[in-house]
Amino acid sequence: MGPAIAQVGGTGSTSTTPMLSTTATSAWPSTSPFSNISSASNTQTTTLFSTTTTTNTTASTTTARTTTAGFFGLNGTSTTSTTGKFTTATTTKLSTPVSSNGTSTTNTWTTLFTTSPQPASAQTTTASTFVTTTTSTAFQPSGPLVAMPNCFLAPLVEKTGCQRLMVEEDARFGLNELQQETTARRICQESARALGANTWQFRVGRCEVWNCSSKAALQRSADSGRSGTEGLLLQDYKGRIVATGKEELVAEYDFVESLAVVVIQNPDSTAYLQGADGSYITMGLAVGLQQEAARWSLSAADDGVALFVEGQQLVVRSSRLELQPPAGAGAEGIFHLVPAGLQRAWGPDARVWVHSSWCQYQEPYGGEGGRQRRSATYVQLFEWSHAAVAKECQQLGAQGVDGVQLSPVTEHVVGDQWWVRYQPVSFSLNSRSGSAANLRHAVAACRSAGVEVVADVVLNHMARPCPEAENARLGTPCVGWNGTAYGNRRTAGARGWDRANTSFFHHQTGHDTWGQCGVGPETGFLCGSPVTTDCSCCPCDMYGLPDWDLAEPAVQEMHTRHLEELHSMGITMLRVDAALYMESELMSGILNRFPWDMVYQEWWHELPVPGREVFGLYRDLKFMRRAAAEMHDAAQVLSLQQGNFYIPAEDAVYPTCFQDGRSDAADPTVPTFKNGLAFHQQQKFLLASPFPTTVVLWSGYSWQSIEQGPPGGAGGEECMATPSASPLPLELASSRRWVCEHRWQGVAGLIHFRKACRKAITKSWAGACVGCGALRLGAGCFLALAGPDGWQLRLTTGLPGGRYCDLSSLENRTCVREVLLGDEGRILEGGVPAGDLLAISTTWML
Repeated sequence: MGPAIAQVGGTGSTSTTPMLSTTATSAWPSTSPFSNISSASNTQTTTLFSTTTTTNTTASTTTARTTTAGFFGLNGTSTTSTTGKFTTATTTKLSTPVSSNGTSTTNTWTTLFTTSPQPASAQTTTASTFVTTTTSTAFQPSGPLVAMPNCFLAPLVEKTGCQRLMVEEDARFGLNELQQETTARRICQESARALGANTWQFRVGRCEVWNCSSKAALQRSADSGRSGTEGLLLQDYKGRIVATGKEELVAEYDFVESLAVVVIQNPDSTAYLQGADGSYITMGLAVGLQQEAARWSLSAADDGVALFVEGQQLVVRSSRLELQPPAGAGAEGIFHLVPAGLQRAWGPDARVWVHSSWCQYQEPYGGEGGRQRRSATYVQLFEWSHAAVAKECQQLGAQGVDGVQLSPVTEHVVGDQWWVRYQPVSFSLNSRSGSAANLRHAVAACRSAGVEVVADVVLNHMARPCPEAENARLGTPCVGWNGTAYGNRRTAGARGWDRANTSFFHHQTGHDTWGQCGVGPETGFLCGSPVTTDCSCCPCDMYGLPDWDLAEPAVQEMHTRHLEELHSMGITMLRVDAALYMESELMSGILNRFPWDMVYQEWWHELPVPGREVFGLYRDLKFMRRAAAEMHDAAQVLSLQQGNFYIPAEDAVYPTCFQDGRSDAADPTVPTFKNGLAFHQQQKFLLASPFPTTVVLWSGYSWQSIEQGPPGGAGGEECMATPSASPLPLELASSRRWVCEHRWQGVAGLIHFRKACRKAITKSWAGACVGCGALRLGAGCFLALAGPDGWQLRLTTGLPGGRYCDLSSLENRTCVREVLLGDEGRILEGGVPAGDLLAISTTWML
């Protein structure tokens, strides 16, 4: 009767495991533990594609206003005024109108909001400042929409090619009833779309709409300015300002002032050159050392000054800074000292979001000028309860983890296997992980700890009918985890709006309970086409699971309401299950209604194709497997830049393990905890590598069969200790307990190393011993891998002398292994255990 249901969470597996009935006897109760939850918790929804009523609760005179600026489309750009501390809106024709791509147009009108000076109280918004309540109206389907991802940039200021069109400050841009800013961000995005703009930035209480002519112009405009007036800037003979680039010093006309190099003069005609992050520019023109390097000498020359360090003169060649002997430097070695001109436009503690269609999800560079490397790290807390997730986020936030990925949060079929979570029955938020209230609490707790939440959304299909319903044309004889009745291509729903009948699904003409086609191992995962990426399988039932017809407006509304509820509670990131089998144009009109911070898609080994970026980043499953195969040769593995040759590192997420890519027993070619120390060394290397931008760590439980769901408990109790052998002993590998791989020794330390050290390789070593290799990253980081015999290090790293913690050994903030460096960074004490790695950074000196 069809392929293995056990593989529902992954669309490309070739498993032929016999089908398991969803009514099989299990350790989990046959009825949902949440079946007694009141209907109020099941039907609570925030509907914002609607008339929105907002109230300012802190102004001396309460002002309420109603507007039709819902996030599915503004009804025009009307002239509006508000009272109290907010803004006056006027309709103004721009002198040089700008189109959505930043080019000039004609006869374009827009709403320009001008803000009069505000009292100090208006500059700070607290959680109690705004309250937003909503009422629903009819859903309006959307055509294809372009995504406006979070660019993770510094706040924007107007510069060449980037123009601010509108500013709005009123209660619509406050916190919602769940004390989250996500509703207001949606409204701000719709303001941008209504004006045909491509960029917007937001802070609580304020929305700004922008147009930028290019990605480069957008990044140049990401400039926080300077917080103080100490020091002067360096201007070369052509009038360009010296600033820090991505990996070097550059001279620019249209510079980013927050990245400008500052000259701090001393009384003895010397100076320090200080970079944007407070670090000092050394003799080697390295950026990033948190220490005072050799002083630079200032000497009057012609109409300016020359700078020298240890007999070398600073000069500009083309647009880059270099050191050379003083003879022949000429005008390229003459600089003027000029004052800074740009002060901070936003307070130093203001949280500002910048979104633009010029950006992709998880840009590899962000921050000031779009030049600061990003190193996002997520943890997939597989099958953890919401209560356990909320607790774990307090530790993860302190360690620098960017986000946690949850198991699917919707109601699902009854069963104790892991894959039941990927068979949704309704859009109720009551699942094996907990109730809707538990989920809202977990999201709020994680975000307050600085940890975003990734929802694993299942939008391709609903649950396969139970045996009683497989041959029934009518009726809903099956019962879901939370008590929802469902049947063959129909569900009674739990929310009212999630009720569905056979017309909501692809089906054969004249046979509305029959799938239009099928896809799975029995079809070779093909549907009449030689490739899987042309959407030929999009109308087909994957593994016999009824396939939603995304062209139906009712289905679009249902999916949109579900995503809206998640986004409103503060979920800002998604993993899209079975993305390969959904129409990208139709999904763009659903997914891209929302301003996500990150989206990535379930992707196997297919080639990337145009249009698939709707579903966000790809998944590179080969990196960990290639690392596993090459860990014996450090020089080879250190050069590993990507797993899938066709997916650039910045377009991918790199998981250490994934639910439908595991094996029952230890297998050195399949990365799981069962491989013991070898798996741990591989996940540590993935964190330490300078190449992957986005890493997803796995944290789950042990199993005897990969079919099994979680053991008892909420998640995270009595976790497995860090392994010391490869593979794990069979008894330990097959025990039913929580493993918590992300808590193993060295992981937290390497997350810190990753944040500080994902920089350019400035030196490499190989061949010192069998299977050994090392890298210097930037000016202040060093990474070494050892072969089977270990490595007693005696290299000259170039790092400052002193005692360092080997972050690969960090456990509960205790440094287990230390490294001592002498002059020129020569290693005097320290080594790498067999098959392990060592990681030190100037940001963690003892």
